[in-house]
Amino acid sequence: MSYYNPAAKITANTQASFEYAIFMIFGSYFRSAECKNPSREGALRINYNETKTSLQYEMEELCDKEAEKLFKRLPKDVARNSTEVSFIRESGYPTEIRFTGDSFILRVMGVYRKGAGKIITEFWNK
Repeated sequence: MSYYNPAAKITANTQASFEYAIFMIFGSYFRSAECKNPSREGALRINYNETKTSLQYEMEELCDKEAEKLFKRLPKDVARNSTEVSFIRESGYPTEIRFTGDSFILRVMGVYRKGAGKIITEFWNK
């Protein structure tokens, strides 16, 4: 027997919306950010589009603040790169959004719960 838990669905949809906001905002800092899995991108976009506009703005602001802080610390030529984007899911962890450029990998993970979001970034030179 299964039980439907609407609160869990709302949380999952909000998390997916946040992942799309991360992809969209952080990806905009590069010359291009092409997703390796367009169906995953589409599913995230659908969740994002179904999210209230006020929550979308809140998520975008948080992502933009974190991206601005990060890109001020990175070498300037990083933003001129085209990147390939992967969504990596591992049980028990937030989805990793990986931007892979010619000479670097940027890992971004974010969690959004109950009106608060947290973003963790890691930048690696290849």
